[in-house]
Amino acid sequence: MVKRIKTAHRSILSHLFTLLVPMLVPLLILGSLSTFLIKLYIQDQIDTKNDALLSQTKSYMELSFREMDSLSANFSANPVLSVTMKDILDTGQITESNFDLLKVIRNFVDSTVYANPFIYSLYIYFDNEDKRFLSSVTGINTVDKFYDSNWYSLYEGHDNERVWTENRILQRRKSEPATRVISIYNRLRVANGGGVVVMNIKAEYIESLLRELPAINSQSILLMDKNKHIIAKNSDVNYMHLFNLGLFSSNDSFSRDMKIDGRTYKVDMLTSARFGWKFVSIVPKSALYSLPSKLMLLTGLLLIISTIIGLFLAYSLSRKKYLTLQMVNAILHAAERGTPLPKVDQGRKNDTYGYITENLVKKFVENEFLTIQLSERKYKLQVMEYIALHAQLNPHFLYNTLETIYWKVASYTGKPNEANEMIENLSGVLRYSLDSSAHFVPLQQEIKYTLRYVDIQHIRYKEKFDVVWRIDEDAACCEVMKLILQPLIENSIYHGIRMKQDKSIIRIKAELIGEEHMRLTVTDTGAGMDKARRLEVLSKLNSDIEGGQHIGLQNTHKRLNITYGERYSIRILSKKNWGTAISLTFPSRSQ
Repeated sequence: MVKRIKTAHRSILSHLFTLLVPMLVPLLILGSLSTFLIKLYIQDQIDTKNDALLSQTKSYMELSFREMDSLSANFSANPVLSVTMKDILDTGQITESNFDLLKVIRNFVDSTVYANPFIYSLYIYFDNEDKRFLSSVTGINTVDKFYDSNWYSLYEGHDNERVWTENRILQRRKSEPATRVISIYNRLRVANGGGVVVMNIKAEYIESLLRELPAINSQSILLMDKNKHIIAKNSDVNYMHLFNLGLFSSNDSFSRDMKIDGRTYKVDMLTSARFGWKFVSIVPKSALYSLPSKLMLLTGLLLIISTIIGLFLAYSLSRKKYLTLQMVNAILHAAERGTPLPKVDQGRKNDTYGYITENLVKKFVENEFLTIQLSERKYKLQVMEYIALHAQLNPHFLYNTLETIYWKVASYTGKPNEANEMIENLSGVLRYSLDSSAHFVPLQQEIKYTLRYVDIQHIRYKEKFDVVWRIDEDAACCEVMKLILQPLIENSIYHGIRMKQDKSIIRIKAELIGEEHMRLTVTDTGAGMDKARRLEVLSKLNSDIEGGQHIGLQNTHKRLNITYGERYSIRILSKKNWGTAISLTFPSRSQ
């Protein structure tokens, strides 16, 4: 019992190794290689995309604020406008001489505001005692009477800066909601004082631009001023609390990976020299590599599933093999002791291995048993020879067919479609050949199972030969010896067509001769034989020595002699390099 258990375990491990190695190794290599290549590709794409994304944002922002440069340039390049505007703000008087210029300035300011929907308001200020300034909202006004006075205190606090930005919240009326703006200050220099142009940009507009950028999930794009205050961002995702703000102190652009609290972040920064703004992209690397992570997870899942399937298949195959070997062992023991053979159940249709093994062993033992029993009675000699010859044909055919399957599986590793087809055809032919219930079958049934054999050979010798059938309708209904066609076709393939480089044709003809005889002819356009070789083959057909290259023809010839008498035999016509014709004439049998 222990020995049997060990044998079963070894069988399971052998099957498991045979099944899992071809399944798991390619899967593991493919999954790992795919993950590695995708990571490299994503890394390259992310670096390129982030650089392009931040550069695009920077260019778009600076382009959007070109109106500030245009407005400031007008006052700097045109002293008349500056002097006139300063005079109006100093005196608070609008005279006929400065009215036209004020109108020009006001139109320029209004056109700038109305042409750019992202501008909330615009102020022009030159230093004066009453703190008067020009507003795009109310015109000439003073700081102390205007709803927005915070801008002036921020202006006074930046003596040495020419251009800077501030985050502010404005509310024109208490009934209106507050508006968050980004105020851009551009200091003006005139001969007798200074001034400033203040452009209030809607922060919501800037954030809408950031949200429209093609960012990936979990990517945070930030716009920071030179003081590292966040001006705008593309979403509510905020990673800034994780980082040391000193990281963003440099004015140099950078791209680096940073590990914080066990997570790695991809951080890119681009600096704008125009306003001192910093365009920052922060994204967790886990979000970037979600696809490779999913691929690795899928690979692991497939490995587990493959292992489970392999275990199940290994157990099933080992169990079938163990049961089959037990049955074979029981049959051999019964044969040795001379006791009745145990009943062997008919193999299931899909259990080809068990079916072939059990039936071949059973046939072998039965034939040996019949040989011993019938050796004492001379009048049963012909019956014994017929059964022996019939059984001899099956292993010969099985050997050639399994050889074909071997070559086919070797050429289609991992592609079992054609191999399965061959095994199915083999199973059908074996069931037919091993069925000893009838020695005569209708010709149409013989053709049906011969076609299975032809299909098997077609798979091995693709495009090597074609088969042409010419079967008379009356002949198809007559009974013939079982397995009479297959040896003839096999002989044409192995000794004629296989040796020839060009494509060949096998013609099979069945016809009635008169009312009592049938003629079967198998003609091929193969290599053919010379006269000496043909006579040698004919002499071997009548020899008592079995074996050789033409065992199928010899077997068929003897079966004809035993069944119909010695005057019925095989005729062979052949010509070197032209082909061979084999014909059999025998009494016809109606169903």
